[in-house]
Formats: sequence, C-alpha cells, structure tokens
Amino acid sequence: MVQYYPPLSYFLLAPVQMLFGNIMITFKFAVFFYLLVGAMGVWYICYRYWGSLIGIAAGILYVLQPFILRSMASEGVIAQGPIFALSPWLLVATLLFIEKRSPSRAVLIVLLSACLILSHAMHAFITCLAMGVLVLMLVVLRRTKLKTFLIWSVSIGLGAALASFWWVPGVTHLENPSLPYMLPENMLHYTAYFDWFYPGSNSFHYFSPIILLLSLGSVLFIKKNRTQAVLYLDNTSFRIDTNELIISFIFALIVTIVLSFGYHISLFRLIPSYQNILPGRVLSFAAILAAILCTVFLWELWSKMQSGLYRILRLLVLAIIIVIIAIDINPKQANISYGSFTDTQAVINLLPSNNKNFNNSRIAWLLICGPDTTYFPMLKGFHITSGWNIEGTPHNRAIRLHNIAVEADCGDYVTKNLMQWNVRSAIVQNDFCTIKKSLLCYGFKEYTADNIKTLFVNPSPSSYFMKDERNAIAIGKGSPGLVISFPWLVQGTSSYLEDYSLEDLKKFRLIYLSEPQIKDFNFFQDLVSQLAETGKTVFVEMGHTEVWPLFGIIPYWENIAENAQLISTEISPIKTSFLLQADPIGEFPAMGNLDGVWMEVVDSSKHIPAIGYKNIKGNKVYFVGMCLGMHLDSSVKWSRGLSEKSCDSKEIYSLLMQLMELGKPNKSIIPLSFPINNDHWRHDGFDFSYKSTQPTRVVVSVTYTPRWKALIDGQPLLVQNQENLILLDLPAGQHSVVFHYGMTWVGWLGIGLSIFSLLIAALLFIRWEYFNQLYEKIMAKIEREIKSIDI
Repeated sequence: MVQYYPPLSYFLLAPVQMLFGNIMITFKFAVFFYLLVGAMGVWYICYRYWGSLIGIAAGILYVLQPFILRSMASEGVIAQGPIFALSPWLLVATLLFIEKRSPSRAVLIVLLSACLILSHAMHAFITCLAMGVLVLMLVVLRRTKLKTFLIWSVSIGLGAALASFWWVPGVTHLENPSLPYMLPENMLHYTAYFDWFYPGSNSFHYFSPIILLLSLGSVLFIKKNRTQAVLYLDNTSFRIDTNELIISFIFALIVTIVLSFGYHISLFRLIPSYQNILPGRVLSFAAILAAILCTVFLWELWSKMQSGLYRILRLLVLAIIIVIIAIDINPKQANISYGSFTDTQAVINLLPSNNKNFNNSRIAWLLICGPDTTYFPMLKGFHITSGWNIEGTPHNRAIRLHNIAVEADCGDYVTKNLMQWNVRSAIVQNDFCTIKKSLLCYGFKEYTADNIKTLFVNPSPSSYFMKDERNAIAIGKGSPGLVISFPWLVQGTSSYLEDYSLEDLKKFRLIYLSEPQIKDFNFFQDLVSQLAETGKTVFVEMGHTEVWPLFGIIPYWENIAENAQLISTEISPIKTSFLLQADPIGEFPAMGNLDGVWMEVVDSSKHIPAIGYKNIKGNKVYFVGMCLGMHLDSSVKWSRGLSEKSCDSKEIYSLLMQLMELGKPNKSIIPLSFPINNDHWRHDGFDFSYKSTQPTRVVVSVTYTPRWKALIDGQPLLVQNQENLILLDLPAGQHSVVFHYGMTWVGWLGIGLSIFSLLIAALLFIRWEYFNQLYEKIMAKIEREIKSIDI
C-alpha cells in the first residue's frame, strides 16, 4: 500500500482502525486529531507573540477555514491531513530557531520536515518553499541573518534526506521509471482560479475572501515606531518584533496566494519539477498566516476601543465583521451531502463470496461513486481495480483512459482491461451504452439493475494467470490514443524504442511507432532495420514535433485547407478516399522521399505524400504522415480534452485498420486462462505450479513493480512488465514458480541515505559549535575569494 504512497497517515491511522474496527470512527478520529494538533500550533504562535486569547481565536479560524475543511471532506486528504496538523508546528520551530539558533531547535526542524515529507512530499515541498519566503523576508528586514536562513534550509534538506527510505524509491524514477507522474488535468484542477476566492463560492477549494482581506488589513496596525528586539540575558537570543512578524506574514501570504495560481503564471515554471506540483495546495499554509493575521486585525480593532460614541461604533463594526466571518466560514454553507450506503451494500451482498480474495476475482465500477464502492467489496472479500490517485500510477493512467474510451465509443478497450484485471463483476452507469454493449458481447451477463446502474457478472471462473496472445504493439507518445481505438495493440511501457530489446520486439508481428521518442538516432534506425529484416511489419507515424530524417524520409510541413481530400494512388493496395479535416495546430507533417506513395492529399493543385513505404535492404518500412493516428477521436480527446471531437475519425480508423492488416495481427482482446495445478498467496508473494506442452507467455494479473523477484524450480526467472501487469515467459514442461516481493538496490539506497542523515542530525545536535565554526570558515574563505577578484 505505501510503496509509492506517503506512509505517515497510514502508520497513524492503522492502530486506530485495528482498535475500533470501524472506518467511520477512524476517519472521525483522523479529522479531529489533525485539526486539533494544527489549531494548537496556531494557538502557540499567537500566544507567544500576542496573547493566549488571540491564539484561541486564530486556532478556531484555522480549523474552520473552508479550504481546510472542504479538502478534508471532499477528498479525504488521508495524506494531506498530517500536513494540516504539522505545518503550524514547523512554523513554530522556524520562528524559535530565528530567535535563537540552537541544536535542539535545528533538530526539531529536521524531524518536522521529515514528517511532512512522509505525509506528502509534493505538498511538503511547496509548503517549505512558502515558509522559506517568510524567513527570507525576516532576513530582508534585518531581523535575522542570512546564516540563519542557510542553516534553516540545510535543516529542511536534512529532514528530506531523513525520509529517503520512502521518497528515493517512491518519488524518483530510479526504481520505477513510470513514477511519479501527475495526471495532466489535475495540474489545472488544483491550480487556483479566481472563483476559489469569490464570496459564497461552492468550490471545494474555497478560501475565505473575508479572512484574506482582514488579514491583509492587519498592515494598518503596524506601529510607526519600530520597537527594538528584546535580548535575553545570554545575548544570543531575542523575541521577534511583532511589527516585523506582521510584515513578513503579509508578504509570505501574498506570495503564497500568487503561487497558488501556478500554471497561470509563467514564473511558476522556474520551480524545479513544477510538472509534479499542485500549486493550489499551498493555500493550506496561507490558511495559517491568514488565521493569525485576521485575528490580529480583530484584536487590534478591539484594543483600540475608546469611551463614548466612538467605542460603540467600533464595537458595532467589530460585531458586524465577526458575523460576516461566521457566515462565510460556516461549514454548513458547503453543498456536501452523503447518502445512505445501504444501496451499494445490498448490490454487493448479491454477489456470491467465500471471503477468499483470490477465489473471488475482482470487482470494478464505471460510474460516479463514493468510498462505499470500495469499502463494501473489500469487506466481502473481493479485490478491487478502480480506486483513484491524481499522482497517476500506471494503473490509474489506464483508468483515466476509460473516461476517454467512454466518450470516444471505444468500449472494447475497457472490456479488454477488465478481463486482464481478472474482473468478474462490474457496476456500470446505465448511460455508458458502449461499455454495456461490449461487456455483453464478451461474456458478461446482466445480474441486476436499477435506474442508475447495472451490475454485470461474468460466469467464467476467476483466473489470475492468463495467456495474452496479442502480437502487435504500439510504442511512442501517441500510443495511448491509438490503443484505445485498437485494443488488440499492446501499449508499450516506454515511448523510446531503444528501451526494448530486439528479442522482446521479435515476439510481435506488428510494431506501430506512434510519435516515438529517440535517445540514439543511429541505434533507433538500426533497430528498425533489423526488425524489418526479420519480417516484422513496422509503421512509423511522425507527429508535429519530429524533425529527424529516418532512412532518408524527410518530414516537411504543409498547410492543408478545409475539405482537402485524402485519396489512394494507383499502386496502393488500399482503395479509399475521404475529406481531411483541417488541423487546428495549422500544419500537417508530409512524408518526403518515399520509395512508394500509397495515399496522398490533394489540395488544389498540390499532391502531398501522406502514406507510403521505404525499402530498407529489400524490406518495407511503412510511414504514416498527416498525424492521422492523432486525428482518431480517442487521440483527440486524449491530447486536447474530452469535449473535443474528430470529424473524420471513422474514416481514419478504417484506413489505419486496413494498413495494419498488412501485419496480420491477432485482433482478439480477451486473454485465455492459463491452467495451473495449484497456487498459494502470501503477504509477501505467491507461488504456483503448472504443466504445459509448449513455451507460453503468461500474464499474471498482479501489478508489476521492480520489487517482484521470481524463481522457477529454484532458478531466477525474468519478471517483465506489460501494461502494468506481470509478464512471464514460461518454458514447456512441469515447473514450480515462486514470487517474492522484496527490496531493490534503490530501496536499500534510500534506507542507507536515511541512516546517514540520521547520523548527521545526531552530529548536528552533539557538535553544534563545530558546525558553526565550519560555517564561519567557509564564509570567510568565500569573502576572501570575492575580494581577491580583480574587477
């Protein structure tokens, strides 16, 4: 569960779930605990600098901030919950460290930042980035030294290193090259829009504009005469002046609000790994600052009360403001409703079960649903397939493509996935007619239905071991849209042809390179040539960005007018013609220097080569131009959005189907069950035995990860990845196979870095003065080097 997902929240909640055995109690405890701890952190900041009463009010404003509450309600925020709890305490530790640099406070920052990263690395990164802005502002105001900021930054970095045991395998691409990957639409979904700040907005990301405006208004109460810092007796520490604290808080708040608009701002792209950041989530840190500043504003307004009519007017204004805030942050204003789960529970109870997960197969759902759709099947002993995670594991990327398949009328793609995932029960929304038709076509039966959904059941027995006899593969950036329309194409795990061995590629009769990416051009060209020489049918489709001349085929760009016609030439074995839709990008890639042109675009007096072949040592390699594959309806929706539509998708589908017939692909999308003698499943692996008369490629319907190791009769067996499932090449005969889920070198590297960081943190605590002296020596040397430069 936690291999690629932040583990802290699971470690915190698992004991509660084991104690009560009730998921509702567990989540109620989580929400209460996280918000209580966060509110106490906000209270302590205010208590230290303004007073206890201000702290109580600020803590209440923080936990009632709609952005925090609605996030907890709408998305569960299992991982982000500890961020909401610990961010205020990291701010406390930061302010204490600014007041007095001490080893204990530095180590506290190390531990808190490590906990934040183990809660959610991306959210922790952007929170620390915003907090760094606050510390820098205090440097600018001369309330602290640059040395303090640098040591604070090192402490945050050391905390990150302390959590290496998780993020080195879980966040970097070292162990699993496909992780992390942010689903594209979620980058914009979690980027702030102005309606997030509209009064009374029903957005799940609503941030109270009243609190925000009042917090900015606290600038009115900055005292004109700056007070001096209060030095303590040891002359090494001081209390930060509240004027400067308000200024730095306001500046950090403004920067944080601007940062939340992320992808709408060009400067946001300067942040490292910005593609994996959801900028709107930084508002959780803004909620801390806004709660404190807003309370300061209200307190100052109250403390300025004078006698007489002026006092009455101020008191009236204060009362009106408090009422407006109460209305604005009222949790009941959010349109959140939870229905009874009895309907879902009743549907699940209709399914036969023996409470042995691997005998029950899996259950899937294709409809708008809630957490009950996962909870009750798990209680019943079923494995589940759907789930959702915006970080986009490979499995979830396939689920995302289901949305496209529904809109593009490609139900067979969904059915193919469900059969490969050993799904025997599926709950489908009634208006998904294409999927329902496909399921019925491939052996599913309607079990029960209501006016919203239909439960389909496949009577064939559960099988986690199956033969996938497809012999065609799509590789490249354009492959997702292609495999949705042609599900008998295996989707390659990498967009680079060079990442596949020649032996692996020889197992396919047809290789379709759809906008392939290239690392080594010569190696790429040699590999294509070898595939053609071995009798494989190779198609190369270039997109809008490819500019390389493969085998002398030079792509060049043509503007195609509306109603230009794509027609067959005299030598073409494919006889078809249709009007070609104008490309909204403006230009089509045409294919120059082909040995034979099969299809061309006729536009006015121009004849533009679109499809043809090149002879390579007597073998044909086929080239597809005009971005035809990218004009399939599935590809258009995949690349440009679900609302987009291709006007000539059917004609292009028919044309590409005829072309790929040259490779004689096996168009069956349903894997066959692979018979086994027996199987045994454990918490850290499984084993099975089989008897086969011939070598067989077997797909095990278990998520692939490099951590899987396999032995066949005691000898190592190569574990491969095909569409995020385990792929094995099993020899003929009678054999036993044992799988173990263990540790890779990347996992050990992460553990080693964590141990090393723990030792450094211990040395930082024990030898604090030594590190201080080392810093002074380094800075002095840098200063000497700068002065020695002759400008």
